[in-house]
Amino acid sequence: MPDIRSLFDQTWDTREGFKATCPRCGKKGKLFFNLSKNCGCCFEANCSWNPKCGGVTAQQLMRFLGRYVDLDLPPVVTLPTADGAVTLPEGYVPIVGIEPSGLREALFAYLESRGVSSKLASKVGIGYCTEGPLWGYLVFPVLEGGELVYWQARRFKNREPKFRNPTLSRKTDWLYVLGRSKHPTHAVVVESIFNALTLGVPKHRWVVCAVLGKAMSDTQLVKLMEHRSIQEVTLALDDDAWREQVAIARRMSGYFHVVRLARLPAGEDLNALGQERAWQAVFAAGVYQPEHHLEMLAAGSSLAL
Repeated sequence: MPDIRSLFDQTWDTREGFKATCPRCGKKGKLFFNLSKNCGCCFEANCSWNPKCGGVTAQQLMRFLGRYVDLDLPPVVTLPTADGAVTLPEGYVPIVGIEPSGLREALFAYLESRGVSSKLASKVGIGYCTEGPLWGYLVFPVLEGGELVYWQARRFKNREPKFRNPTLSRKTDWLYVLGRSKHPTHAVVVESIFNALTLGVPKHRWVVCAVLGKAMSDTQLVKLMEHRSIQEVTLALDDDAWREQVAIARRMSGYFHVVRLARLPAGEDLNALGQERAWQAVFAAGVYQPEHHLEMLAAGSSLAL
């Protein structure tokens, strides 16, 4: 990890480390950093790095100042492929590209029943396999930088198994991302693609990410951190994934300024709540407090944050 002092134009020695102008609020000499504890705080009352707000870690400080590349992060592990890039399954056709018919209307009607409009479905390229081994499956492409990196297929007809995935890639290497902003400040992390689509394409400075399961891999965490402007993350996993959610929050807390935990009604996920109630749950999320990690872990989703 680089010398924290090198991030500042001017510093003054203190007993525990140094003080400097706070980059968050701009107040001269208000940021005090403890070198032995590798964290600090700003003594400007209205600053979000004030001790009452939890202060700031070295990782958060470097992220804020654009030094992400120097952080001691988990390695990104990408599974090598045998034949090159992932391709969409045989028979895939975007639903919007299917000739007007009972099938197309049934597909759009099903998605509408899950809270996904035909406009959004067309925008994100949801398709259907009209033939081939995955006949009868809806297909959700996962893109990164405009390139296909993964896909998830979910049965529409009476097929087994319920989900199918490409063999040349694995879901723990990717995030399903919805968002318009190039420099988001807030992120919402959810389990499934349907949960992400329930929230829809968020407003400016927000991004929605699905981890495609109940856990978040080191690779997925690093990919989220590549959005260097993100300062606040809200975890909104399903109600039965509370312990996994708290564990993810603990890993995130050293890198993001604020991590929040959304509480969903028992047995519910965001898709079951619908868009309006889903966003209400996101906005009502409580702040994760590392010092109370064990209590939060043990209390479950009934905990009053």
